[in-house]
Amino acid sequence: MHPYKSLALALCAGAALSAGADAQVVLNEVFENPPGSGSIDEVWEFIEIYGEPGMDLTGYAVALIKGGRDVNGDNLPDGTARPEIDEAFTLDGLQIGPNGFLVIVGVNPFGESQVGNFLTPNPSYNPGQPDSLTNRRWLDGISKQAAHIPTSDTSGNFSDDGSSSYVLVRKRPNHSINGSGQNVYGPGYVWRKEPNPDVNFDGKLDFGVETPTPGSPTARVLDPYQMVDDVAWSNSGGKEYVRSSQQEISETDGFNPDAISRLRYYAENPMRGHRSRTISGGGGFEILPTRTADESWIYGELVEGQFPASLAYSTGVDAEGFKQVKAPTDIEALPYDGACDPEPDGAASNPGCAPSGAGAFYFTDLNVSGFRVTPAGFNDHPSDTSLAQFRFVTADFDFDGQVTSADLSLIESRLSATLDDTVAATWDNNTPANPNDDFAYTAWKWQGAEFQQVLMMRNMVRNDGAGGANSPNVTQQDIDAVAALLPNCPGDTNGDNVVDFADLNTVLGAFNQTGPGLPGDFDNDNDVDFGDLNVVLSGFNQPC
Repeated sequence: MHPYKSLALALCAGAALSAGADAQVVLNEVFENPPGSGSIDEVWEFIEIYGEPGMDLTGYAVALIKGGRDVNGDNLPDGTARPEIDEAFTLDGLQIGPNGFLVIVGVNPFGESQVGNFLTPNPSYNPGQPDSLTNRRWLDGISKQAAHIPTSDTSGNFSDDGSSSYVLVRKRPNHSINGSGQNVYGPGYVWRKEPNPDVNFDGKLDFGVETPTPGSPTARVLDPYQMVDDVAWSNSGGKEYVRSSQQEISETDGFNPDAISRLRYYAENPMRGHRSRTISGGGGFEILPTRTADESWIYGELVEGQFPASLAYSTGVDAEGFKQVKAPTDIEALPYDGACDPEPDGAASNPGCAPSGAGAFYFTDLNVSGFRVTPAGFNDHPSDTSLAQFRFVTADFDFDGQVTSADLSLIESRLSATLDDTVAATWDNNTPANPNDDFAYTAWKWQGAEFQQVLMMRNMVRNDGAGGANSPNVTQQDIDAVAALLPNCPGDTNGDNVVDFADLNTVLGAFNQTGPGLPGDFDNDNDVDFGDLNVVLSGFNQPC
């Protein structure tokens, strides 16, 4: 069975582990463009964050960054359609709700929010005072207005046009938390609504030294920041602001998604499927692997007129032949045979092209008809159990849904790591003719999936620091807690409680083979390789 078809994992490691040791925090759902008109945006827009119940989010923030437009492809922004931080929200003083979610909610001037109907009321809320960081009307939500990072402008509706990048950050230049746990926005702080974050329009957030394109302001300092999670999609030639192109959703040329919802989480591209891309100049099309974001998110258009009972994705294609919903690859579908363009949308495609089973390319999406958008709750499919939304699993550092020796190896490699570790880096202006404008800087070492790993690792044991506090470092106690979750005899392929030549021969006999259920596949990644061989060699002749 594929690990995502059964995410339940019963673990017991004694008193050293506390409940909720699977501490991570990620973007889980965004409702950017509710279909309809009038005040519907104000009462339905939201950003949903998923993490450990009760996790303190002080120091974190989330921003929507718009990438402008470049319809003619000249790598210059079209007129006034330039990059902009559309919205930015502080999470200081907030906690993940008791159900594992925190939702940033739109509220119209009359104080109404349909999303609020899905949230848990805060019994301590004072209705005579406005919603604020200290007077929250929901235990698992906060209004956009209350979380809005102070600027001369007020929080508004999310911009529906052009490219979108959602970035969850922990460390921002010129921001700090004082001894009382309060925000300090120092001189030059930029992560707030309205600033242009990319004055030279190169698809990278500015360090403050970039040369602006004509009509753009002087560059300001957004980087280096610590990225916790990010996702982006491009429309109308706009830029995307993620640390890796793997976090860019590939196929949104024909529409801007109304909503996106996370189905899976990967540490790296699982290489599950493929996509086709039309080559400019009439050169046909080329086949490319899907990106990590393509295999992580469901995204598309939503059905208008179904609020508030259900927010269901539309299926099929629109009047121009474009798909209205996209989903991760269905690897159980028949593969494409290479006969024609397999993408059934867009003018250059062939709608009659169907996979026939002779090739090795998977283009078919999972059937997510009926998958819904629901704030502050898991969006598991109502009838298809394989479409259960991603959950973190304690000690599953490679996010494959299981705890194996591979996870133990990962935490052993991070002994003494902290979330605040830094590393030397070089800023590259992509101008080889003028290398003098490149410079060295100090970057945050752990970002994205690696950040999530270290966050979970240091929380395996919560009393391993000074005075019984949680150590900021990954400690040997954290490692021992993971080892306690594993079988007693790693590398034992035949169950005789000894690792010897019989186990070594089993691994060597299956070496470089791929497929489910292989003997010697200790990390359950459907192949037997050097990682599995190292498990046997590490335990060779060791008592179990």
